[in-house]
Amino acid sequence: MAEAYSFSLLVELGNPDVPKVQIKLIKYFQSKKSNGGDCLVEVSNGQRAVVWFRTEEAATGPKDLLQGGNTAPPEIQGEMVSVSAPTDEEEQGSTSALLQNIQESMDHELLEMLVENVLKGSPSASENFSLEVLPDTCLAVVTFQNAKATEHFITSCPGNRTFIQKQLRVKPLEITAKVKVENIPPRFSSEHLSLHYDKYEVVEDVVMTEEDQSAIITFQDPKAVDRILKQQHKKMKVFPFYESLGTALYGKDRPTLKLPAAFTENIDQAIWRYLSDKQGVAETIHKNMADHFCKVDFQQPTVQLSPLPSLLQQKDVEAKHINKWKTTAKAVFIQALSKFKSLELQIQANAWEAYERAIHKEMSGEAVVVVSDKPRGIVKVVGLEEDVDRLKQTLNGIMDRIANSIEREKTGITEEFPLPLSTYHILLQDGLQDKIAGEFPELKMTYNHQNQSVILFGLTQEVLGANRKFMEGGMAVKRRRVQLDNYVFEFLQKNNEGVEDQLTSSLFTSHGINAGLELERKGVQLLAVSEDVLSEAENQLDTILISQYIDVEDSNVLKMSEWQDLVTDLEKAFNTPSKKFIIRTPGVNPSLQVVLSGYKQTVDSVRKKLDDYLCKNAPVDETLEVKSKAIVKFIEEHNKNAWYDKFKDTVKVSFKDKDICLSGIRVYVKDCMDLFQNLISSTSFDILRVSKPGGRKFFQEKESMCVEEVLRQTGCVVHLVEKDDQTVQAMEDTDQKGFGSHGKSLQQHNHPTFSTQNQHRRIQSRDGSDRVQTKEGLTIILMKGNIQEATTQVVVNTVGLDLLLHSGAVSNAILKAAGPRLQDLINEQGTAGSAAAGAVIITDGCNLKSKLVFHTIAPKWDQGKGAAQKLLSGIMEECLGKAEQQRLVSMTFPAIGTGILCFPKDLVASLMLDQVLKFSSKKKHKHLKEVVIILHPGDPDTIQIERIQNRSLWGGFQIKKKDMEVRNGHQNNERKLFHGACHTTIDKINGLGFNRSYAGKNAALYGDGTYFAVKANYSASDTYSKPDPQGQKYLYLCRVLTGDFTTGKPGMKVPPPKSTTTIQLYDSVTDGVSPPSMFIIFHDNQAYPEYLITFK
Repeated sequence: MAEAYSFSLLVELGNPDVPKVQIKLIKYFQSKKSNGGDCLVEVSNGQRAVVWFRTEEAATGPKDLLQGGNTAPPEIQGEMVSVSAPTDEEEQGSTSALLQNIQESMDHELLEMLVENVLKGSPSASENFSLEVLPDTCLAVVTFQNAKATEHFITSCPGNRTFIQKQLRVKPLEITAKVKVENIPPRFSSEHLSLHYDKYEVVEDVVMTEEDQSAIITFQDPKAVDRILKQQHKKMKVFPFYESLGTALYGKDRPTLKLPAAFTENIDQAIWRYLSDKQGVAETIHKNMADHFCKVDFQQPTVQLSPLPSLLQQKDVEAKHINKWKTTAKAVFIQALSKFKSLELQIQANAWEAYERAIHKEMSGEAVVVVSDKPRGIVKVVGLEEDVDRLKQTLNGIMDRIANSIEREKTGITEEFPLPLSTYHILLQDGLQDKIAGEFPELKMTYNHQNQSVILFGLTQEVLGANRKFMEGGMAVKRRRVQLDNYVFEFLQKNNEGVEDQLTSSLFTSHGINAGLELERKGVQLLAVSEDVLSEAENQLDTILISQYIDVEDSNVLKMSEWQDLVTDLEKAFNTPSKKFIIRTPGVNPSLQVVLSGYKQTVDSVRKKLDDYLCKNAPVDETLEVKSKAIVKFIEEHNKNAWYDKFKDTVKVSFKDKDICLSGIRVYVKDCMDLFQNLISSTSFDILRVSKPGGRKFFQEKESMCVEEVLRQTGCVVHLVEKDDQTVQAMEDTDQKGFGSHGKSLQQHNHPTFSTQNQHRRIQSRDGSDRVQTKEGLTIILMKGNIQEATTQVVVNTVGLDLLLHSGAVSNAILKAAGPRLQDLINEQGTAGSAAAGAVIITDGCNLKSKLVFHTIAPKWDQGKGAAQKLLSGIMEECLGKAEQQRLVSMTFPAIGTGILCFPKDLVASLMLDQVLKFSSKKKHKHLKEVVIILHPGDPDTIQIERIQNRSLWGGFQIKKKDMEVRNGHQNNERKLFHGACHTTIDKINGLGFNRSYAGKNAALYGDGTYFAVKANYSASDTYSKPDPQGQKYLYLCRVLTGDFTTGKPGMKVPPPKSTTTIQLYDSVTDGVSPPSMFIIFHDNQAYPEYLITFK
């Protein structure tokens, strides 16, 4: 390596052929003949060379040559004149060492410390060196006073630990014969420089660099470099230049580069406007200029271009790069702007707005900008050159078209001729406008609604041609007079004023019928282009327009402010052209009517609302028949605070014998009637027969005292009657029906019943229905009748997947009563074929007495596989939930699924009861108060419900409940569960409760206890509820103390312990399903038979 060649010889040359001499000298001094060794040869000029050896022995080897001998081979004798060792004065060798592989982390200060550390054995050398780090390289040059110091540094470096750790390399820097001259005067050429320096030294070559006004000068003698550097050069600066480094060494005079000054360029204002509007395009220019270290400011048409700081951060940047920046940036910017073009259009002053508007409209979707200069009468279109060139033909077309239009304005004529709007409308719909536009595309045509005339503007031949076509078309129009209902005619007259085209559109055009109408004094005349269309239009009028007449019971209703508010609200709600209507009230009492006229769909909707209002606000008289005078007297005299204040101002209430008479507005009377029915149902009565001698006389004489004393002590009213009184017989009949024996068949009744004992709040009403009220206040009514006549707020219907109401018996009956509109409504709510089983579709009730209809899509019976039963139960649950969500007070169920869907009636009965009671037990419901279950008159009686009253069983149950609450530390111990029973065990259960002695009779998979089911249909199966000889089945709804429970096992006599460390037992066990489907208890007092349900 070069850094090991530290010993030299001087060779005076006799041959100027440098390459040839170098090869021969190397070959000779490395041979054994010369006693030399490995060497390098440096020829500094054509007369002298320096031979470098690794060792001192090699340098002194050629003794004969050093002593003037002539032992060299003949082949080099002519190449050398003499060989000598260098003296101190003539010592040949580099005074600079080149450090290589310098890491970026090593700064100038650290390198100086490293050099001093290497030279610590040579104090003089360590004090006399200079260090220059070459920017943007991994090189540095250390310069010493003499070559020996350089040799010492080079040979010492490999032994320095830091030098080795940093993986540095070092070698002598070549002896240069070149200098770099900077700050050369502008007019100086290479000849000027050659002549200038030839005065001092022999100049071999001069290479000028005009970019930064510098030059590289090569001298014949390398020592000339030191002499030139020591001289004064006026303004020019001289530095040693090294080929191997590609740069000069500046020392402390290395030049500092600065950013060049910003400059400005004026650009076309239209292009500047384009770049301001198109930020994306301007951003592209910004990025392009940034690649050339330039920032562009487009704030003004005089654009400023500034250098970016990154210009100075380039590798190997020099002054020439800085000086060239402006030229480069300007050229790149001009090149970028050359991609854009501005097309200038000269505009006529008298049509400036027309031209400008047309150009803006045509260019709105293009990637160009329109710049208007009205004072100069110029519009410029600016954009990319290819876009502007592409649009040039279009823009020229606009200019020509507007010029032609201006010319037409000067030479065109205007003609106006009368034509009824109806005829004009028909002719346009028949295609006349397209025909005229095809033949005369520039003709202008408008219609004057005020004058009922057509206005044409264009050239004379265009106007005359279009006029002729209108006349021919008008003569071809067919006419037909039709007679309409007087109120429909009045509706047309009112809605035809000023909006004839809207009326024609809503009646005919929107339905695809090209017809019109003209209103005359005695009727309506239809117009169309053919007789077939006239017939179609006439049929359309009969279909779409209608008048309906509503009888008014009391004219005072129409004077109420609520009536006027309702009419105003309806007129606002149906204010669109295709939904309008009018209301008239012709006639006088008693034949006063409300007449609705207008579009059929609107009239149907409005009539329902008016009917509802008139019905609710009409005066009515209602009478409630009560089975006992005592009940009437009790309500009148002792329960007055429950009804008097609420209805004293709205309903007249009178009490006559066994009747309660109500008079007033229907809506108030209905609420009052509901209240009295609840009062009647919640009032209990009983019959006490006095058969002992003297009893009749005693009570007749002491009647007043007895009645008052019983009232004082019990709050009950006593009513004394003779034994042969019809009242007594009626009471006995009612008692027999209401509180019959358990085994009595329902076939003796002419209606289904809910049979209860006196604390269940039962009422038998005049319509033959039975009512029972749960403890939560939900009234359940069982009655026979027609579903379509239900008066509750909502009625439940059953429909198939095809949504066709006429398919089933129940849905067909409802459809006939509601009207065809009901089918339209259900079709709107659910597309036929897409509705799924289990869905509930809600529609208006149309002509039904019920406000809404819940259409249920029930499945067919799947022979007990489970899915159909679960779906049907879910339908019932959803109907109850939706009624509550809709804030409805009452609803009616038919016997869903017992017809063509083939569900067993006992199963449907148990499911329905299960869901109704489940709904009633929820704490959240507060709106639904009445559920009616209606059976067809032809159906056999189905359900009888009795409430069991057994004080002994109830007392034991309550004691057990309190004990369980204390023991478990919570009150969540009671559930309502079902238990199926055989008719032979009814009396025993009613009297003695549930007995574990019957355990295992049907099934005992989870222990030898009494079993209760969560679902009614489970207990209602024939396995647990076996039919009696009449086909009746029995099911108990029970209160069961389940408490804390776990899974049961066969053979259990009692529940297992709660843990291995306690003797406390669980209260019950289950079938292990989550959630459980059945519970098993082992203590008789843990269950109370609250209701007995008898059904078929």
